Amino acid sequence: YSKMEIQGIQGPLSKWTNVVKGWQYRWFVLDKINGCLSYYISREQMIKETKRGCVKLRGAVLEIDDSDETAFALISDNKQFHLQAQGAEDRERWVDALQECIHFHSAPPILRKLSSEGSNRTSATSSDIQACVAEAEGYYSLLSDQIKSFNTKLTLTSDLQSEYSQQVKDLTKEYSAAFRDSLDQMHPMISLPDPHPPTDRRDSRTATELTNKEETNVKGILARASNGVMFVPVTTENESTVPVMECNSDSDTDYFYDVETFSTEGENTPGHKSDEDTETNKSGYLDPHDVIVDEELEELDNVFEGVSQHKGVLMHMASQVKVGMDLTRITLPTFILEKRSLLEMYAEFLSYPHLFTSIPEGDTAEKRFIKCVQYFLSTFSAARKGTIAKKPYNPVIGEVFRCYWDMSQRRPMMEEESQLIKRGPVPWAGHDSLTFIAEQVSHHPPISGFYAEYPSKLISVSGHNWTQSKYFGLSIGVHNVGIIRLNLHEFDEEYTCTLPKAYGRSILTVPWIEIGGKCYMECSKTGYLANIEFHCKPFYGGKKHRVTAEITHQPTGRLVMKIDGEWNGVIFADYPDGNREIFLDTLNLQTVMKKIKKVDAMEKHESRYVWKDLTTALRAEDLERATDAKHAVEEQQRAGVRERNEKGEVFRTRYFDLIGEEWKYKHPLMSRVPGNTNK
Repeated sequence: YSKMEIQGIQGPLSKWTNVVKGWQYRWFVLDKINGCLSYYISREQMIKETKRGCVKLRGAVLEIDDSDETAFALISDNKQFHLQAQGAEDRERWVDALQECIHFHSAPPILRKLSSEGSNRTSATSSDIQACVAEAEGYYSLLSDQIKSFNTKLTLTSDLQSEYSQQVKDLTKEYSAAFRDSLDQMHPMISLPDPHPPTDRRDSRTATELTNKEETNVKGILARASNGVMFVPVTTENESTVPVMECNSDSDTDYFYDVETFSTEGENTPGHKSDEDTETNKSGYLDPHDVIVDEELEELDNVFEGVSQHKGVLMHMASQVKVGMDLTRITLPTFILEKRSLLEMYAEFLSYPHLFTSIPEGDTAEKRFIKCVQYFLSTFSAARKGTIAKKPYNPVIGEVFRCYWDMSQRRPMMEEESQLIKRGPVPWAGHDSLTFIAEQVSHHPPISGFYAEYPSKLISVSGHNWTQSKYFGLSIGVHNVGIIRLNLHEFDEEYTCTLPKAYGRSILTVPWIEIGGKCYMECSKTGYLANIEFHCKPFYGGKKHRVTAEITHQPTGRLVMKIDGEWNGVIFADYPDGNREIFLDTLNLQTVMKKIKKVDAMEKHESRYVWKDLTTALRAEDLERATDAKHAVEEQQRAGVRERNEKGEVFRTRYFDLIGEEWKYKHPLMSRVPGNTNK
């Protein structure tokens, strides 16, 4: 640290206490040398050295509140402390300083020593960094060989319990996968050739396959290994150079509120059919044997899958990123993945299709608007797969997902309907079906276009969304940037709506999903507006999953109703006359399973085919193979980008066009209706 940095920072902060149930003024001092945050009743008491308490920062975690620009929390020794700065800039100053101190004191001793000597060292050259990465590749190769040998010996050892043996094997796989993920992120940054091509990456690389420069670095490693040298973290002779202070104390009785204990996831390939070959036969439908009800593929992650087993990997990842950092280009561990693409997750917004298709049945504009709000609020519980928060796969550019829901109104199909379906989003769907299609139309930024229609009721919905992820300490926030337009073509009504934010909370223990932020729905033709707010659970007290809304008629200023409840439970409506009734009960809604192609009948750009190897590995809980499969898909995408750049080509989307600032489906419903003059 420089002289200024060594002095640390000090100033007023408020902290939440249980004694008076509120914020209390305190004077805080950050000691960067000893790695602790001390506080006093006032600045005068600080001068007198009358300390009230302190928090050790080694191994601590910071958390910021996206909805409150002044609040933040500090988690240390399984306790959570809630603090409040005087403003956004003041919070940023404290968070930056605390995070720097936490990283310094949580690092291995040798790294702390190197960091403290940083002012006397010159910057590393590109070749130095490449040499380090090459050496790390050698360690990975050695690690892979040792894991293979270790697992073989473990299998032959009969005196070890099988359950314990499996736990040890899983642990070694986990750390090997994390090591591989880290190396995969380094190669693009330093332009070092990837030594693991997608076709042959699993534990097959040896020192002889390395470049001459890499080989020089690795020979020493292998030589030490052959002599029986065990690789252990490097430590200094006197680790007490930087003292470790056990100082999570609070000498008064104003303990922090709600202390939580944290205990220690276009073209076709040979043998695959093209659109023309697979989507329609003589009757206009896909072979029934190639269509399945998705029920047999639904995997509800309702059971806690041992996220705490991976806490070490998550803690390491957390130490590498800064609070508030954009995670768009950060590779996350495979064990937090959800076994489906983000494109498929968008399809789940139609899991209660009867709510969607019944919107045109309202006999007045007001009733139709209310039905539209009911459908919108139902989509968030429909899109969630269980209680454990996991991350869907990031779609690759050009990836497509298609499905449909059979609405079960059995009647003869008219020729006009048959033509609508054949030229629609899902040509192989039934004649009375709600169809859906989504395509990843951009990679940077990551934008998805989606479209659904139900010709029988002349209703469609289209939109695009761009997800921006940020790291908040113990949470990951996702900001949805986009717009959705729902059209009732019979009434010439268009409903425009936006999406709230989403958060993955408690990522180091049992992660759970929270929805937060404001959004709206409006119909410019009829003048109805719904202002909707999803409420995050406050740092101190409060309930989870709350949603409130007001529906008003803008031309007259009339309040139609107020709405409140839980978006994943029961929502109530309060009318101006005092009546209160259930507006939406998501607990008793019946999900209708979508229908999709079998994977072996899909084209290579369709979601489940793109990610089939990754999904298979995750189901088998083979994290190493899952990491390889994920890397192979991502590397194929990078190769496509390089090839297009070399040829000066631009990627061409299949089903969506950019019109103005919005991505639109190329063949919407009303453009295919015979006799429609407003195409």
